[in-house]
Amino acid sequence: MKKEKNSYSVKPVRDSNIELLRIVAMFLVLLDHSGYTSINPPTNEEVFSAPMLSLARHCCQSFFSICVNVFVLISGWFGIKAKISRIVEFLFQCYFICFVSYFVLLAIGIASPMSMGEWVHFLVLGDLWFVMAYLILYLMAPMLNKYIESLTQKQFMYFLLAFLMIQFLHGFVIQVSWFDKGMSPLTLMSIYMIGRYMRLYPNRYTTMNKWGDMLIYFAVSLLGAVCTYASVRHGAEGYRFFSYASPTIIVASVYFFLFFTKISFRSRAINWIAVSAFAVYVLNCEGHFWSFYLSTNHSWWLNGSPQAYVINTLLFDVAVFAVAILLDKVRIIVWHQQRL
Repeated sequence: MKKEKNSYSVKPVRDSNIELLRIVAMFLVLLDHSGYTSINPPTNEEVFSAPMLSLARHCCQSFFSICVNVFVLISGWFGIKAKISRIVEFLFQCYFICFVSYFVLLAIGIASPMSMGEWVHFLVLGDLWFVMAYLILYLMAPMLNKYIESLTQKQFMYFLLAFLMIQFLHGFVIQVSWFDKGMSPLTLMSIYMIGRYMRLYPNRYTTMNKWGDMLIYFAVSLLGAVCTYASVRHGAEGYRFFSYASPTIIVASVYFFLFFTKISFRSRAINWIAVSAFAVYVLNCEGHFWSFYLSTNHSWWLNGSPQAYVINTLLFDVAVFAVAILLDKVRIIVWHQQRL
Protein backbone atom coordinates (compact mmCIF):
# COMPACT_ATOMS: atom_id res chain seq x y z
CA MET A 1 0.00 0.00 0.00
CA LYS A 2 1.42 3.34 -1.05
CA LYS A 3 1.91 5.98 1.55
CA GLU A 4 -0.46 8.88 0.98
CA LYS A 5 1.20 12.20 0.20
CA ASN A 6 0.54 15.14 2.46
CA SER A 7 -2.03 17.54 1.11
CA TYR A 8 0.38 20.38 1.87
CA SER A 9 4.12 20.88 1.84
CA VAL A 10 6.29 23.01 4.05
CA LYS A 11 8.04 25.73 2.06
CA PRO A 12 11.78 25.47 2.66
CA VAL A 13 13.44 28.39 4.39
CA ARG A 14 16.04 30.05 2.17
CA ASP A 15 19.49 30.95 3.46
CA SER A 16 19.46 33.99 5.70
CA ASN A 17 23.05 35.24 5.52
CA ILE A 18 22.42 37.85 2.82
CA GLU A 19 19.00 38.61 4.27
CA LEU A 20 20.70 39.47 7.56
CA LEU A 21 23.11 41.66 5.60
CA ARG A 22 20.16 43.59 4.12
CA ILE A 23 18.93 44.27 7.64
CA VAL A 24 22.36 45.30 8.88
CA ALA A 25 22.88 47.59 5.86
CA MET A 26 19.60 49.39 6.50
CA PHE A 27 20.33 49.83 10.19
CA LEU A 28 23.74 51.21 9.22
CA VAL A 29 21.86 53.79 7.11
CA LEU A 30 20.17 55.00 10.28
CA LEU A 31 23.44 55.06 12.21
CA ASP A 32 25.09 56.89 9.32
CA HIS A 33 22.33 59.50 9.36
CA SER A 34 22.65 59.81 13.14
CA GLY A 35 26.26 60.88 12.60
CA TYR A 36 27.49 63.80 10.55
CA THR A 37 24.19 64.21 8.72
CA SER A 38 22.40 65.00 11.99
CA ILE A 39 25.23 66.79 13.78
CA ASN A 40 28.10 68.77 12.37
CA PRO A 41 31.38 66.87 11.94
CA PRO A 42 34.27 67.85 14.21
CA THR A 43 35.90 71.13 13.22
CA ASN A 44 39.62 71.88 13.25
CA GLU A 45 39.18 73.50 16.67
CA GLU A 46 37.30 70.48 18.06
CA VAL A 47 40.01 68.11 16.83
CA PHE A 48 42.49 69.97 19.03
CA SER A 49 40.19 70.58 22.02
CA ALA A 50 38.65 67.08 22.10
CA PRO A 51 40.95 64.82 20.04
CA MET A 52 39.71 61.45 21.34
CA LEU A 53 36.04 62.32 20.92
CA SER A 54 36.72 63.63 17.40
CA LEU A 55 38.64 60.49 16.43
CA ALA A 56 35.90 58.27 17.88
CA ARG A 57 33.28 60.13 15.83
CA HIS A 58 35.39 59.74 12.68
CA CYS A 59 35.73 56.01 13.34
CA CYS A 60 31.97 55.56 13.78
CA GLN A 61 31.26 57.47 10.59
CA SER A 62 33.78 55.38 8.68
CA PHE A 63 32.32 52.11 9.98
CA PHE A 64 28.75 53.16 9.12
CA SER A 65 29.32 54.74 5.69
CA ILE A 66 29.54 51.36 3.94
CA CYS A 67 25.73 51.01 4.09
CA VAL A 68 24.78 52.07 0.56
CA ASN A 69 27.63 50.24 -1.17
CA VAL A 70 26.84 47.02 0.69
CA PHE A 71 23.22 47.18 -0.44
CA VAL A 72 24.29 47.62 -4.09
CA LEU A 73 26.91 44.85 -3.82
CA ILE A 74 24.05 42.46 -3.00
CA SER A 75 22.38 43.42 -6.29
CA GLY A 76 25.65 42.91 -8.15
CA TRP A 77 26.31 39.56 -6.50
CA PHE A 78 22.97 38.10 -7.60
CA GLY A 79 22.56 40.19 -10.75
CA ILE A 80 19.54 42.36 -11.40
CA LYS A 81 16.89 40.67 -13.54
CA ALA A 82 14.78 43.66 -14.52
CA LYS A 83 11.00 43.25 -14.62
CA ILE A 84 8.33 45.91 -15.05
CA SER A 85 6.31 44.33 -12.23
CA ARG A 86 9.26 44.70 -9.85
CA ILE A 87 9.67 48.37 -10.76
CA VAL A 88 5.98 49.01 -10.15
CA GLU A 89 6.10 47.27 -6.76
CA PHE A 90 9.29 49.15 -5.86
CA LEU A 91 7.67 52.51 -6.61
CA PHE A 92 4.47 51.49 -4.84
CA GLN A 93 6.52 50.76 -1.72
CA CYS A 94 8.15 54.18 -1.87
CA TYR A 95 4.90 56.09 -2.46
CA PHE A 96 2.93 54.14 0.13
CA ILE A 97 5.44 54.83 2.89
CA CYS A 98 5.93 58.46 1.89
CA PHE A 99 2.20 59.21 1.81
CA VAL A 100 1.50 57.45 5.13
CA SER A 101 4.47 59.21 6.74
CA TYR A 102 3.38 62.64 5.53
CA PHE A 103 -0.29 62.35 6.49
CA VAL A 104 0.48 60.89 9.94
CA LEU A 105 2.98 63.68 10.65
CA LEU A 106 0.48 66.23 9.31
CA ALA A 107 -2.25 64.84 11.59
CA ILE A 108 -0.08 65.12 14.72
CA GLY A 109 1.19 68.59 13.87
CA ILE A 110 4.79 67.79 12.99
CA ALA A 111 4.38 68.40 9.24
CA SER A 112 2.59 71.32 7.64
CA PRO A 113 0.46 71.49 4.45
CA MET A 114 2.54 71.51 1.28
CA SER A 115 2.53 74.12 -1.46
CA MET A 116 2.11 73.21 -5.12
CA GLY A 117 5.88 73.23 -5.65
CA GLU A 118 6.41 71.06 -2.56
CA TRP A 119 3.82 68.59 -3.84
CA VAL A 120 5.68 68.31 -7.15
CA HIS A 121 8.94 67.67 -5.28
CA PHE A 122 7.17 65.09 -3.12
CA LEU A 123 5.53 63.28 -6.05
CA VAL A 124 8.79 62.89 -7.97
CA LEU A 125 10.41 61.48 -4.81
CA GLY A 126 12.82 64.40 -4.76
CA ASP A 127 14.08 63.60 -1.25
CA LEU A 128 15.00 59.99 -2.06
CA TRP A 129 18.20 60.28 -4.09
CA PHE A 130 18.97 56.57 -3.77
CA VAL A 131 15.59 55.53 -5.19
CA MET A 132 16.16 57.43 -8.43
CA ALA A 133 19.84 56.42 -8.69
CA TYR A 134 18.98 52.76 -8.06
CA LEU A 135 16.10 52.92 -10.52
CA ILE A 136 18.52 54.11 -13.22
CA LEU A 137 20.88 51.25 -12.30
CA TYR A 138 17.94 48.83 -12.46
CA LEU A 139 17.00 50.03 -15.94
CA MET A 140 20.62 49.86 -17.11
CA ALA A 141 21.29 46.43 -15.57
CA PRO A 142 20.12 44.31 -18.54
CA MET A 143 22.56 46.15 -20.82
CA LEU A 144 25.35 45.99 -18.25
CA ASN A 145 24.76 42.27 -17.79
CA LYS A 146 24.84 41.63 -21.54
CA TYR A 147 28.05 43.63 -21.90
CA ILE A 148 29.68 41.81 -18.97
CA GLU A 149 28.71 38.44 -20.48
CA SER A 150 30.44 39.41 -23.74
CA LEU A 151 33.77 40.11 -21.98
CA THR A 152 36.49 37.72 -20.98
CA GLN A 153 37.66 37.85 -17.38
CA LYS A 154 40.69 39.94 -18.32
CA GLN A 155 38.62 42.36 -20.39
CA PHE A 156 36.11 42.75 -17.57
CA MET A 157 38.92 43.36 -15.07
CA TYR A 158 40.54 46.07 -17.23
CA PHE A 159 37.18 47.72 -17.92
CA LEU A 160 36.31 47.75 -14.22
CA LEU A 161 39.73 49.09 -13.21
CA ALA A 162 39.46 51.87 -15.79
CA PHE A 163 35.97 52.77 -14.56
CA LEU A 164 37.16 52.82 -10.94
CA MET A 165 40.20 54.94 -11.83
CA ILE A 166 37.99 57.57 -13.46
CA GLN A 167 35.75 57.50 -10.40
CA PHE A 168 38.75 57.82 -8.09
CA LEU A 169 40.12 60.86 -9.92
CA HIS A 170 36.84 62.66 -10.58
CA GLY A 171 34.57 61.35 -7.83
CA PHE A 172 37.08 61.27 -4.97
CA VAL A 173 40.12 63.46 -5.72
CA ILE A 174 38.57 66.51 -7.40
CA GLN A 175 34.93 65.62 -6.56
CA VAL A 176 33.17 66.79 -9.71
CA SER A 177 29.46 67.45 -9.33
CA TRP A 178 28.32 64.68 -11.66
CA PHE A 179 29.72 62.05 -9.30
CA ASP A 180 28.02 63.86 -6.38
CA LYS A 181 30.33 62.30 -3.76
CA GLY A 182 29.21 58.83 -4.79
CA MET A 183 25.50 59.61 -4.67
CA SER A 184 25.03 59.05 -8.38
CA PRO A 185 24.05 56.22 -10.74
CA LEU A 186 27.67 56.11 -11.93
CA THR A 187 28.96 55.07 -8.52
CA LEU A 188 26.13 52.56 -8.09
CA MET A 189 27.08 51.04 -11.45
CA SER A 190 30.72 50.70 -10.38
CA ILE A 191 29.70 48.97 -7.14
CA TYR A 192 27.26 46.72 -9.03
CA MET A 193 30.04 45.65 -11.41
CA ILE A 194 32.37 44.90 -8.49
CA GLY A 195 29.68 42.59 -7.11
CA ARG A 196 29.28 40.88 -10.50
CA TYR A 197 33.03 40.43 -10.90
CA MET A 198 33.44 38.85 -7.46
CA ARG A 199 30.59 36.42 -8.10
CA LEU A 200 31.72 35.45 -11.60
CA TYR A 201 35.47 35.31 -10.94
CA PRO A 202 36.33 34.36 -7.34
CA ASN A 203 40.03 34.70 -6.52
CA ARG A 204 42.40 34.60 -3.58
CA TYR A 205 41.41 38.12 -2.53
CA THR A 206 37.73 37.21 -2.25
CA THR A 207 37.95 33.63 -0.96
CA MET A 208 40.06 34.13 2.16
CA ASN A 209 38.82 33.23 5.65
CA LYS A 210 35.75 35.21 6.69
CA TRP A 211 37.53 36.59 9.76
CA GLY A 212 40.22 37.90 7.43
CA ASP A 213 37.45 39.75 5.59
CA MET A 214 36.23 41.29 8.84
CA LEU A 215 39.77 42.26 9.83
CA ILE A 216 40.25 44.07 6.51
CA TYR A 217 36.92 45.85 6.99
CA PHE A 218 38.00 47.15 10.40
CA ALA A 219 41.53 48.03 9.28
CA VAL A 220 40.46 49.94 6.15
CA SER A 221 37.66 51.72 8.02
CA LEU A 222 40.14 52.82 10.67
CA LEU A 223 42.49 53.99 7.93
CA GLY A 224 39.75 56.19 6.49
CA ALA A 225 38.98 57.61 9.94
CA VAL A 226 42.65 58.36 10.66
CA CYS A 227 43.11 60.01 7.25
CA THR A 228 40.07 62.18 7.92
CA TYR A 229 41.32 63.07 11.41
CA ALA A 230 44.77 64.01 10.08
CA SER A 231 43.30 66.06 7.23
CA VAL A 232 40.98 68.05 9.48
CA ARG A 233 43.74 68.53 12.05
CA HIS A 234 45.90 70.13 9.36
CA GLY A 235 43.08 72.38 8.17
CA ALA A 236 42.17 70.37 5.05
CA GLU A 237 38.80 68.98 3.98
CA GLY A 238 38.98 65.31 4.93
CA TYR A 239 35.36 64.19 4.80
CA ARG A 240 35.74 62.89 1.24
CA PHE A 241 36.95 59.65 2.87
CA PHE A 242 33.34 58.98 3.92
CA SER A 243 31.83 59.44 0.44
CA TYR A 244 30.49 56.37 -1.32
CA ALA A 245 33.15 56.89 -4.01
CA SER A 246 35.97 56.80 -1.44
CA PRO A 247 38.46 53.95 -1.99
CA THR A 248 38.45 53.15 1.74
CA ILE A 249 34.65 52.96 1.85
CA ILE A 250 34.53 50.79 -1.28
CA VAL A 251 37.16 48.34 -0.01
CA ALA A 252 35.60 48.21 3.47
CA SER A 253 32.17 47.59 1.89
CA VAL A 254 33.52 44.73 -0.22
CA TYR A 255 35.07 42.85 2.69
CA PHE A 256 32.14 43.48 5.03
CA PHE A 257 29.93 42.02 2.29
CA LEU A 258 32.23 39.03 1.69
CA PHE A 259 32.11 38.14 5.39
CA PHE A 260 28.35 37.57 5.13
CA THR A 261 28.67 35.45 1.98
CA LYS A 262 30.74 32.96 4.00
CA ILE A 263 28.32 32.34 6.84
CA SER A 264 25.31 30.07 6.52
CA PHE A 265 22.14 29.80 8.58
CA ARG A 266 18.38 29.88 8.12
CA SER A 267 15.86 31.95 10.01
CA ARG A 268 12.25 32.66 9.10
CA ALA A 269 12.29 35.73 11.35
CA ILE A 270 15.35 37.23 9.64
CA ASN A 271 13.87 36.57 6.19
CA TRP A 272 10.53 38.10 7.26
CA ILE A 273 12.23 41.32 8.38
CA ALA A 274 14.62 41.47 5.41
CA VAL A 275 11.77 41.53 2.87
CA SER A 276 10.84 44.95 4.26
CA ALA A 277 14.32 46.26 5.01
CA PHE A 278 14.35 48.88 2.25
CA ALA A 279 11.32 50.54 3.86
CA VAL A 280 13.67 51.74 6.61
CA TYR A 281 15.54 53.96 4.15
CA VAL A 282 12.33 55.26 2.58
CA LEU A 283 10.74 56.22 5.89
CA ASN A 284 13.94 57.73 7.26
CA CYS A 285 14.51 59.90 4.18
CA GLU A 286 10.93 60.94 3.43
CA GLY A 287 11.26 64.73 3.54
CA HIS A 288 8.95 65.51 6.47
CA PHE A 289 10.12 62.63 8.62
CA TRP A 290 13.70 63.50 7.66
CA SER A 291 13.32 67.03 9.07
CA PHE A 292 11.84 65.63 12.28
CA TYR A 293 14.61 63.04 12.53
CA LEU A 294 17.44 65.53 12.05
CA SER A 295 16.02 68.15 14.40
CA THR A 296 15.43 65.54 17.13
CA ASN A 297 18.98 64.21 16.90
CA HIS A 298 20.47 67.70 16.73
CA SER A 299 18.56 68.74 19.85
CA TRP A 300 19.88 65.72 21.76
CA TRP A 301 23.44 66.54 20.70
CA LEU A 302 23.19 70.18 21.79
CA ASN A 303 21.47 69.50 25.11
CA GLY A 304 23.20 66.39 26.41
CA SER A 305 26.46 64.52 26.71
CA PRO A 306 27.94 62.39 23.91
CA GLN A 307 27.12 59.28 25.93
CA ALA A 308 23.47 60.33 26.26
CA TYR A 309 23.37 61.11 22.54
CA VAL A 310 24.54 57.59 21.67
CA ILE A 311 21.88 56.00 23.88
CA ASN A 312 19.07 58.28 22.66
CA THR A 313 19.88 57.87 18.97
CA LEU A 314 20.30 54.10 19.26
CA LEU A 315 16.86 53.76 20.85
CA PHE A 316 15.39 56.20 18.33
CA ASP A 317 16.92 54.29 15.40
CA VAL A 318 15.60 50.97 16.71
CA ALA A 319 12.13 52.54 16.97
CA VAL A 320 12.34 53.97 13.44
CA PHE A 321 13.48 50.59 12.12
CA ALA A 322 10.61 48.76 13.82
CA VAL A 323 7.97 51.25 12.64
CA ALA A 324 9.26 51.06 9.07
CA ILE A 325 9.16 47.25 9.02
CA LEU A 326 5.62 47.12 10.43
CA LEU A 327 4.43 49.85 8.07
CA ASP A 328 5.81 47.90 5.14
CA LYS A 329 3.96 44.78 6.26
CA VAL A 330 0.75 46.78 5.87
CA ARG A 331 1.97 47.86 2.44
CA ILE A 332 2.54 44.23 1.45
CA ILE A 333 -1.02 43.31 2.48
CA VAL A 334 -2.43 46.23 0.47
CA TRP A 335 -0.28 45.32 -2.54
CA HIS A 336 -1.42 41.71 -2.59
CA GLN A 337 -5.08 42.66 -2.08
CA GLN A 338 -5.12 45.12 -4.98
CA ARG A 339 -3.63 42.42 -7.23
CA LEU A 340 -6.43 39.94 -6.48
